[in-house]
Amino acid sequence: MSATLDLKAADRKAYQLSTSQDGLYDIFFGSYIILLSAAPWLDENGLPSPWSVILPFGLGMMIFLCIMLIKKFVVAPRIGQVRFGTERKRRLKRLSIAMIVIFLLTLTLFALTVSAIYFREPILTGAKESGRLFDPVHIAAGIFIFVIFSVIGYVIDNVRLYAYGFLYGLGYVVSTVLQELIGIQFYWPMAVAGLVPVITGLVLFVWFLRTYPLRAEADLVENH
Repeated sequence: MSATLDLKAADRKAYQLSTSQDGLYDIFFGSYIILLSAAPWLDENGLPSPWSVILPFGLGMMIFLCIMLIKKFVVAPRIGQVRFGTERKRRLKRLSIAMIVIFLLTLTLFALTVSAIYFREPILTGAKESGRLFDPVHIAAGIFIFVIFSVIGYVIDNVRLYAYGFLYGLGYVVSTVLQELIGIQFYWPMAVAGLVPVITGLVLFVWFLRTYPLRAEADLVENH
């Protein structure tokens, strides 16, 4: 029984080390949210819908590709070949699906938002016209963002995503309220929420590089 628990603990530690402890996914999620925060501003400043959403999406894909390359050429050589059990392999497959889902769902949400701005239709807006400060649709969208990140956090075993989902959802709601009240174009509250995981990820990545140096670097440190 004890040996089984030890194996599960070791498997979980190896899984977290290879997926979340390097902070790279934190950087990706935060960067992607910051990019999407600029979609309404792009729409109002010469890049009409749907290109104002497609551009952040394309840049987000480029960032994701860079993250994968860093994991392959920087992270993997430091932790070696990690072999997972059957359950962890399933979670890794779920991770890939989760990354696609979050891309598509956030893209859809912002496509609707930008389309509402572009066509001046009350698809996701209307608080000002109805006299409500907080539009129920905005609140529902914020809750939806939180739920999506929470589900993904559960699937990939990363508790930080619960906090990120809350920040993103709150940032989105505050941004839409400020858009109605004072006409902001750039969703800076949501961008600020995106900075939290970016900074967190950078700190974790630096910690990871120092904690798990390459073999040649470790030998050099030991010799000194």
